[in-house]
Amino acid sequence: MFRQEVTQPMALYESCPSCKGRRGFDCTSCRCTCCNATGEITASCSSCQNGKLTCPRCEGSGQVIVKKGFFGDKYGTCPNCGGTRRATCSTCGGSANVKAKCHACNGTKRNHSCSQCMATGKIKCTTCNGSGNIPSEWSKSLAQMPIDRLKFEYEKRQRNISTLRTKVSSMTHEYEQSEEECYRYQEEERSRGIQHPDLIGENYRNHLIGEMGSCESQITEMESEMKAIEKLMDTLWK
Repeated sequence: MFRQEVTQPMALYESCPSCKGRRGFDCTSCRCTCCNATGEITASCSSCQNGKLTCPRCEGSGQVIVKKGFFGDKYGTCPNCGGTRRATCSTCGGSANVKAKCHACNGTKRNHSCSQCMATGKIKCTTCNGSGNIPSEWSKSLAQMPIDRLKFEYEKRQRNISTLRTKVSSMTHEYEQSEEECYRYQEEERSRGIQHPDLIGENYRNHLIGEMGSCESQITEMESEMKAIEKLMDTLWK
């Protein structure tokens, strides 16, 4: 496999230390006090009284027909209510209370008149201006570099990108070669009446995919760094 050391890219940004990359903070001033910011309140069940309602099976009589007869029907205790004529409410489960949308916040969990967050529930982080990132120390140091050093940093990344692309090309060739060998191997095995996957080759190809992905990620980061250096050099040359 192609091997050559490549300088790791320098991050242009780092996670904001104030908001930890979350871009802002939850507003505590607009929390609805009526529902304790849950969006729900406990209300009385409208389907029953005290968790009970008229038994639908016996219609409140406490008895049901257990046997029909020619001269008269035979009645017995209703199995649903046990003869009490009242059954547990299925809406509230017998608790006589249900969860309902909070009337104060309409279920949004916050006060819509909050002036701190403008009813969004979030306060933008002022440290990163809501981006979640701040310029890294390396990014800040660019402004202190002379033009010759900036050119050196730019060209170094060009060389690194060229090396990485050569590495990706080499690994792509190895991947395709491995696939071809796997195909021939499996064809030979099938001719012998044997069918099983080439796990070793598959693991190797998966490793190559991971390596190529890592290289592409480094290339993308270095290209971003080059754009930042280009922008700064354009400013200095004006």
